[in-house]
Amino acid sequence: CSGGNGSFGQNRITTGAFINCEAGDYSFGHNAVAAGTFINCTGGFESFGANGTASGTFINCTAEDYAFGSYGTASGTFIDCVGGDLSFGSGGSADGIFRNCISNGQSFGAYGTASGTFTNCVSSYNSFGGGTGTASGTFTDCIAFDDSFGGSGVASGTFTRCNCEFSNGSFGGFGTASGVFTDCIGASESFGANGAASGVFNNCIGGNVSFGS
Repeated sequence: CSGGNGSFGQNRITTGAFINCEAGDYSFGHNAVAAGTFINCTGGFESFGANGTASGTFINCTAEDYAFGSYGTASGTFIDCVGGDLSFGSGGSADGIFRNCISNGQSFGAYGTASGTFTNCVSSYNSFGGGTGTASGTFTDCIAFDDSFGGSGVASGTFTRCNCEFSNGSFGGFGTASGVFTDCIGASESFGANGAASGVFNNCIGGNVSFGS
């Protein structure tokens, strides 16, 4: 099925099964709840529970900026999904299950809380509880750039083989690194550099001015 802007449940609880569906902006439970099953679906700006709750199952779905529970809650299961800037619970809460998902940046609980389970996910700057957010979830094999993984906030979760090798101020770099970090790589001012490094650090690498310096 194919719809234009505001299709598939704008301002409505969206609970059905949607397969190979396409829509424009403000679609798939925008400003409400996207609680259904979405497979191979494509949405525009502010789609899939944006400004509301994305609590359903999302497999191989693609959207533009402010999608997948942006400025709301991303509490569902997200597999092989792609979002634009400020997606996946940005500005709110990302407490779902995220696997093989990609965003342009400022996503996955940025400026809010990333308390879910993240596996092999990739984003740009200020992601995974980045900015002034909190990264309290479980992060495995994830990649991000500047000010991510609780960058200016709190990195209190469990981080395994996560990489910010080419970016500064991550892993609570400008805040607090109180979690458990194993085989993680950061650049300058990482791991509680300008705040507190009170966590457990196993085989981690940081750049200049790192680890609570």
